[in-house]
Amino acid sequence: MTTVALIVAAGTGSRSGSTSPKQYALLAGRPLLAHTIEALASLGARIQPVIALGDASLFDTVLDNLDSQTRRLCLPPVMGGDTRQASVFNGLNALQNDPPQIVLIHDGARCHPAPDLLLRAVAARQRRQAMDFDPAFIAAFGDILRDPALEPAFAAEALSLPSEDYL
Repeated sequence: MTTVALIVAAGTGSRSGSTSPKQYALLAGRPLLAHTIEALASLGARIQPVIALGDASLFDTVLDNLDSQTRRLCLPPVMGGDTRQASVFNGLNALQNDPPQIVLIHDGARCHPAPDLLLRAVAARQRRQAMDFDPAFIAAFGDILRDPALEPAFAAEALSLPSEDYL
């Protein structure tokens, strides 16, 4: 099964109080996002980064901190939206031409996802306990996300992954 890790890294860092987005903060001398990409690439997943408009040079620094094998798994970055939900939508929309069988959605600043959790998420999908990637659904969902009357809490819940207990 083809797997893509959609890494949402389009935040501005406003809540962290930093002058730059936290996904680009250094950990052990490298951007957090580089650690995140490596963790997800270790599954053999292609990586679909979603970055903020204007962060291309910061993302280039992340790529410079990856080995060549991991860089080859990275698809060209997609620009995020005004909300996390819109950023996820943009990332999913970018996958429609070559839809994977499994999409893992992960926050770029969460740099050490537990490998067993990722493997359990993939296994749940293989057991058909997770939703299929359906381009028609993604297009319809995009229309809903663009609706100004949408309650933000509803959108966040709709895009949430199942809890670890479910997996």
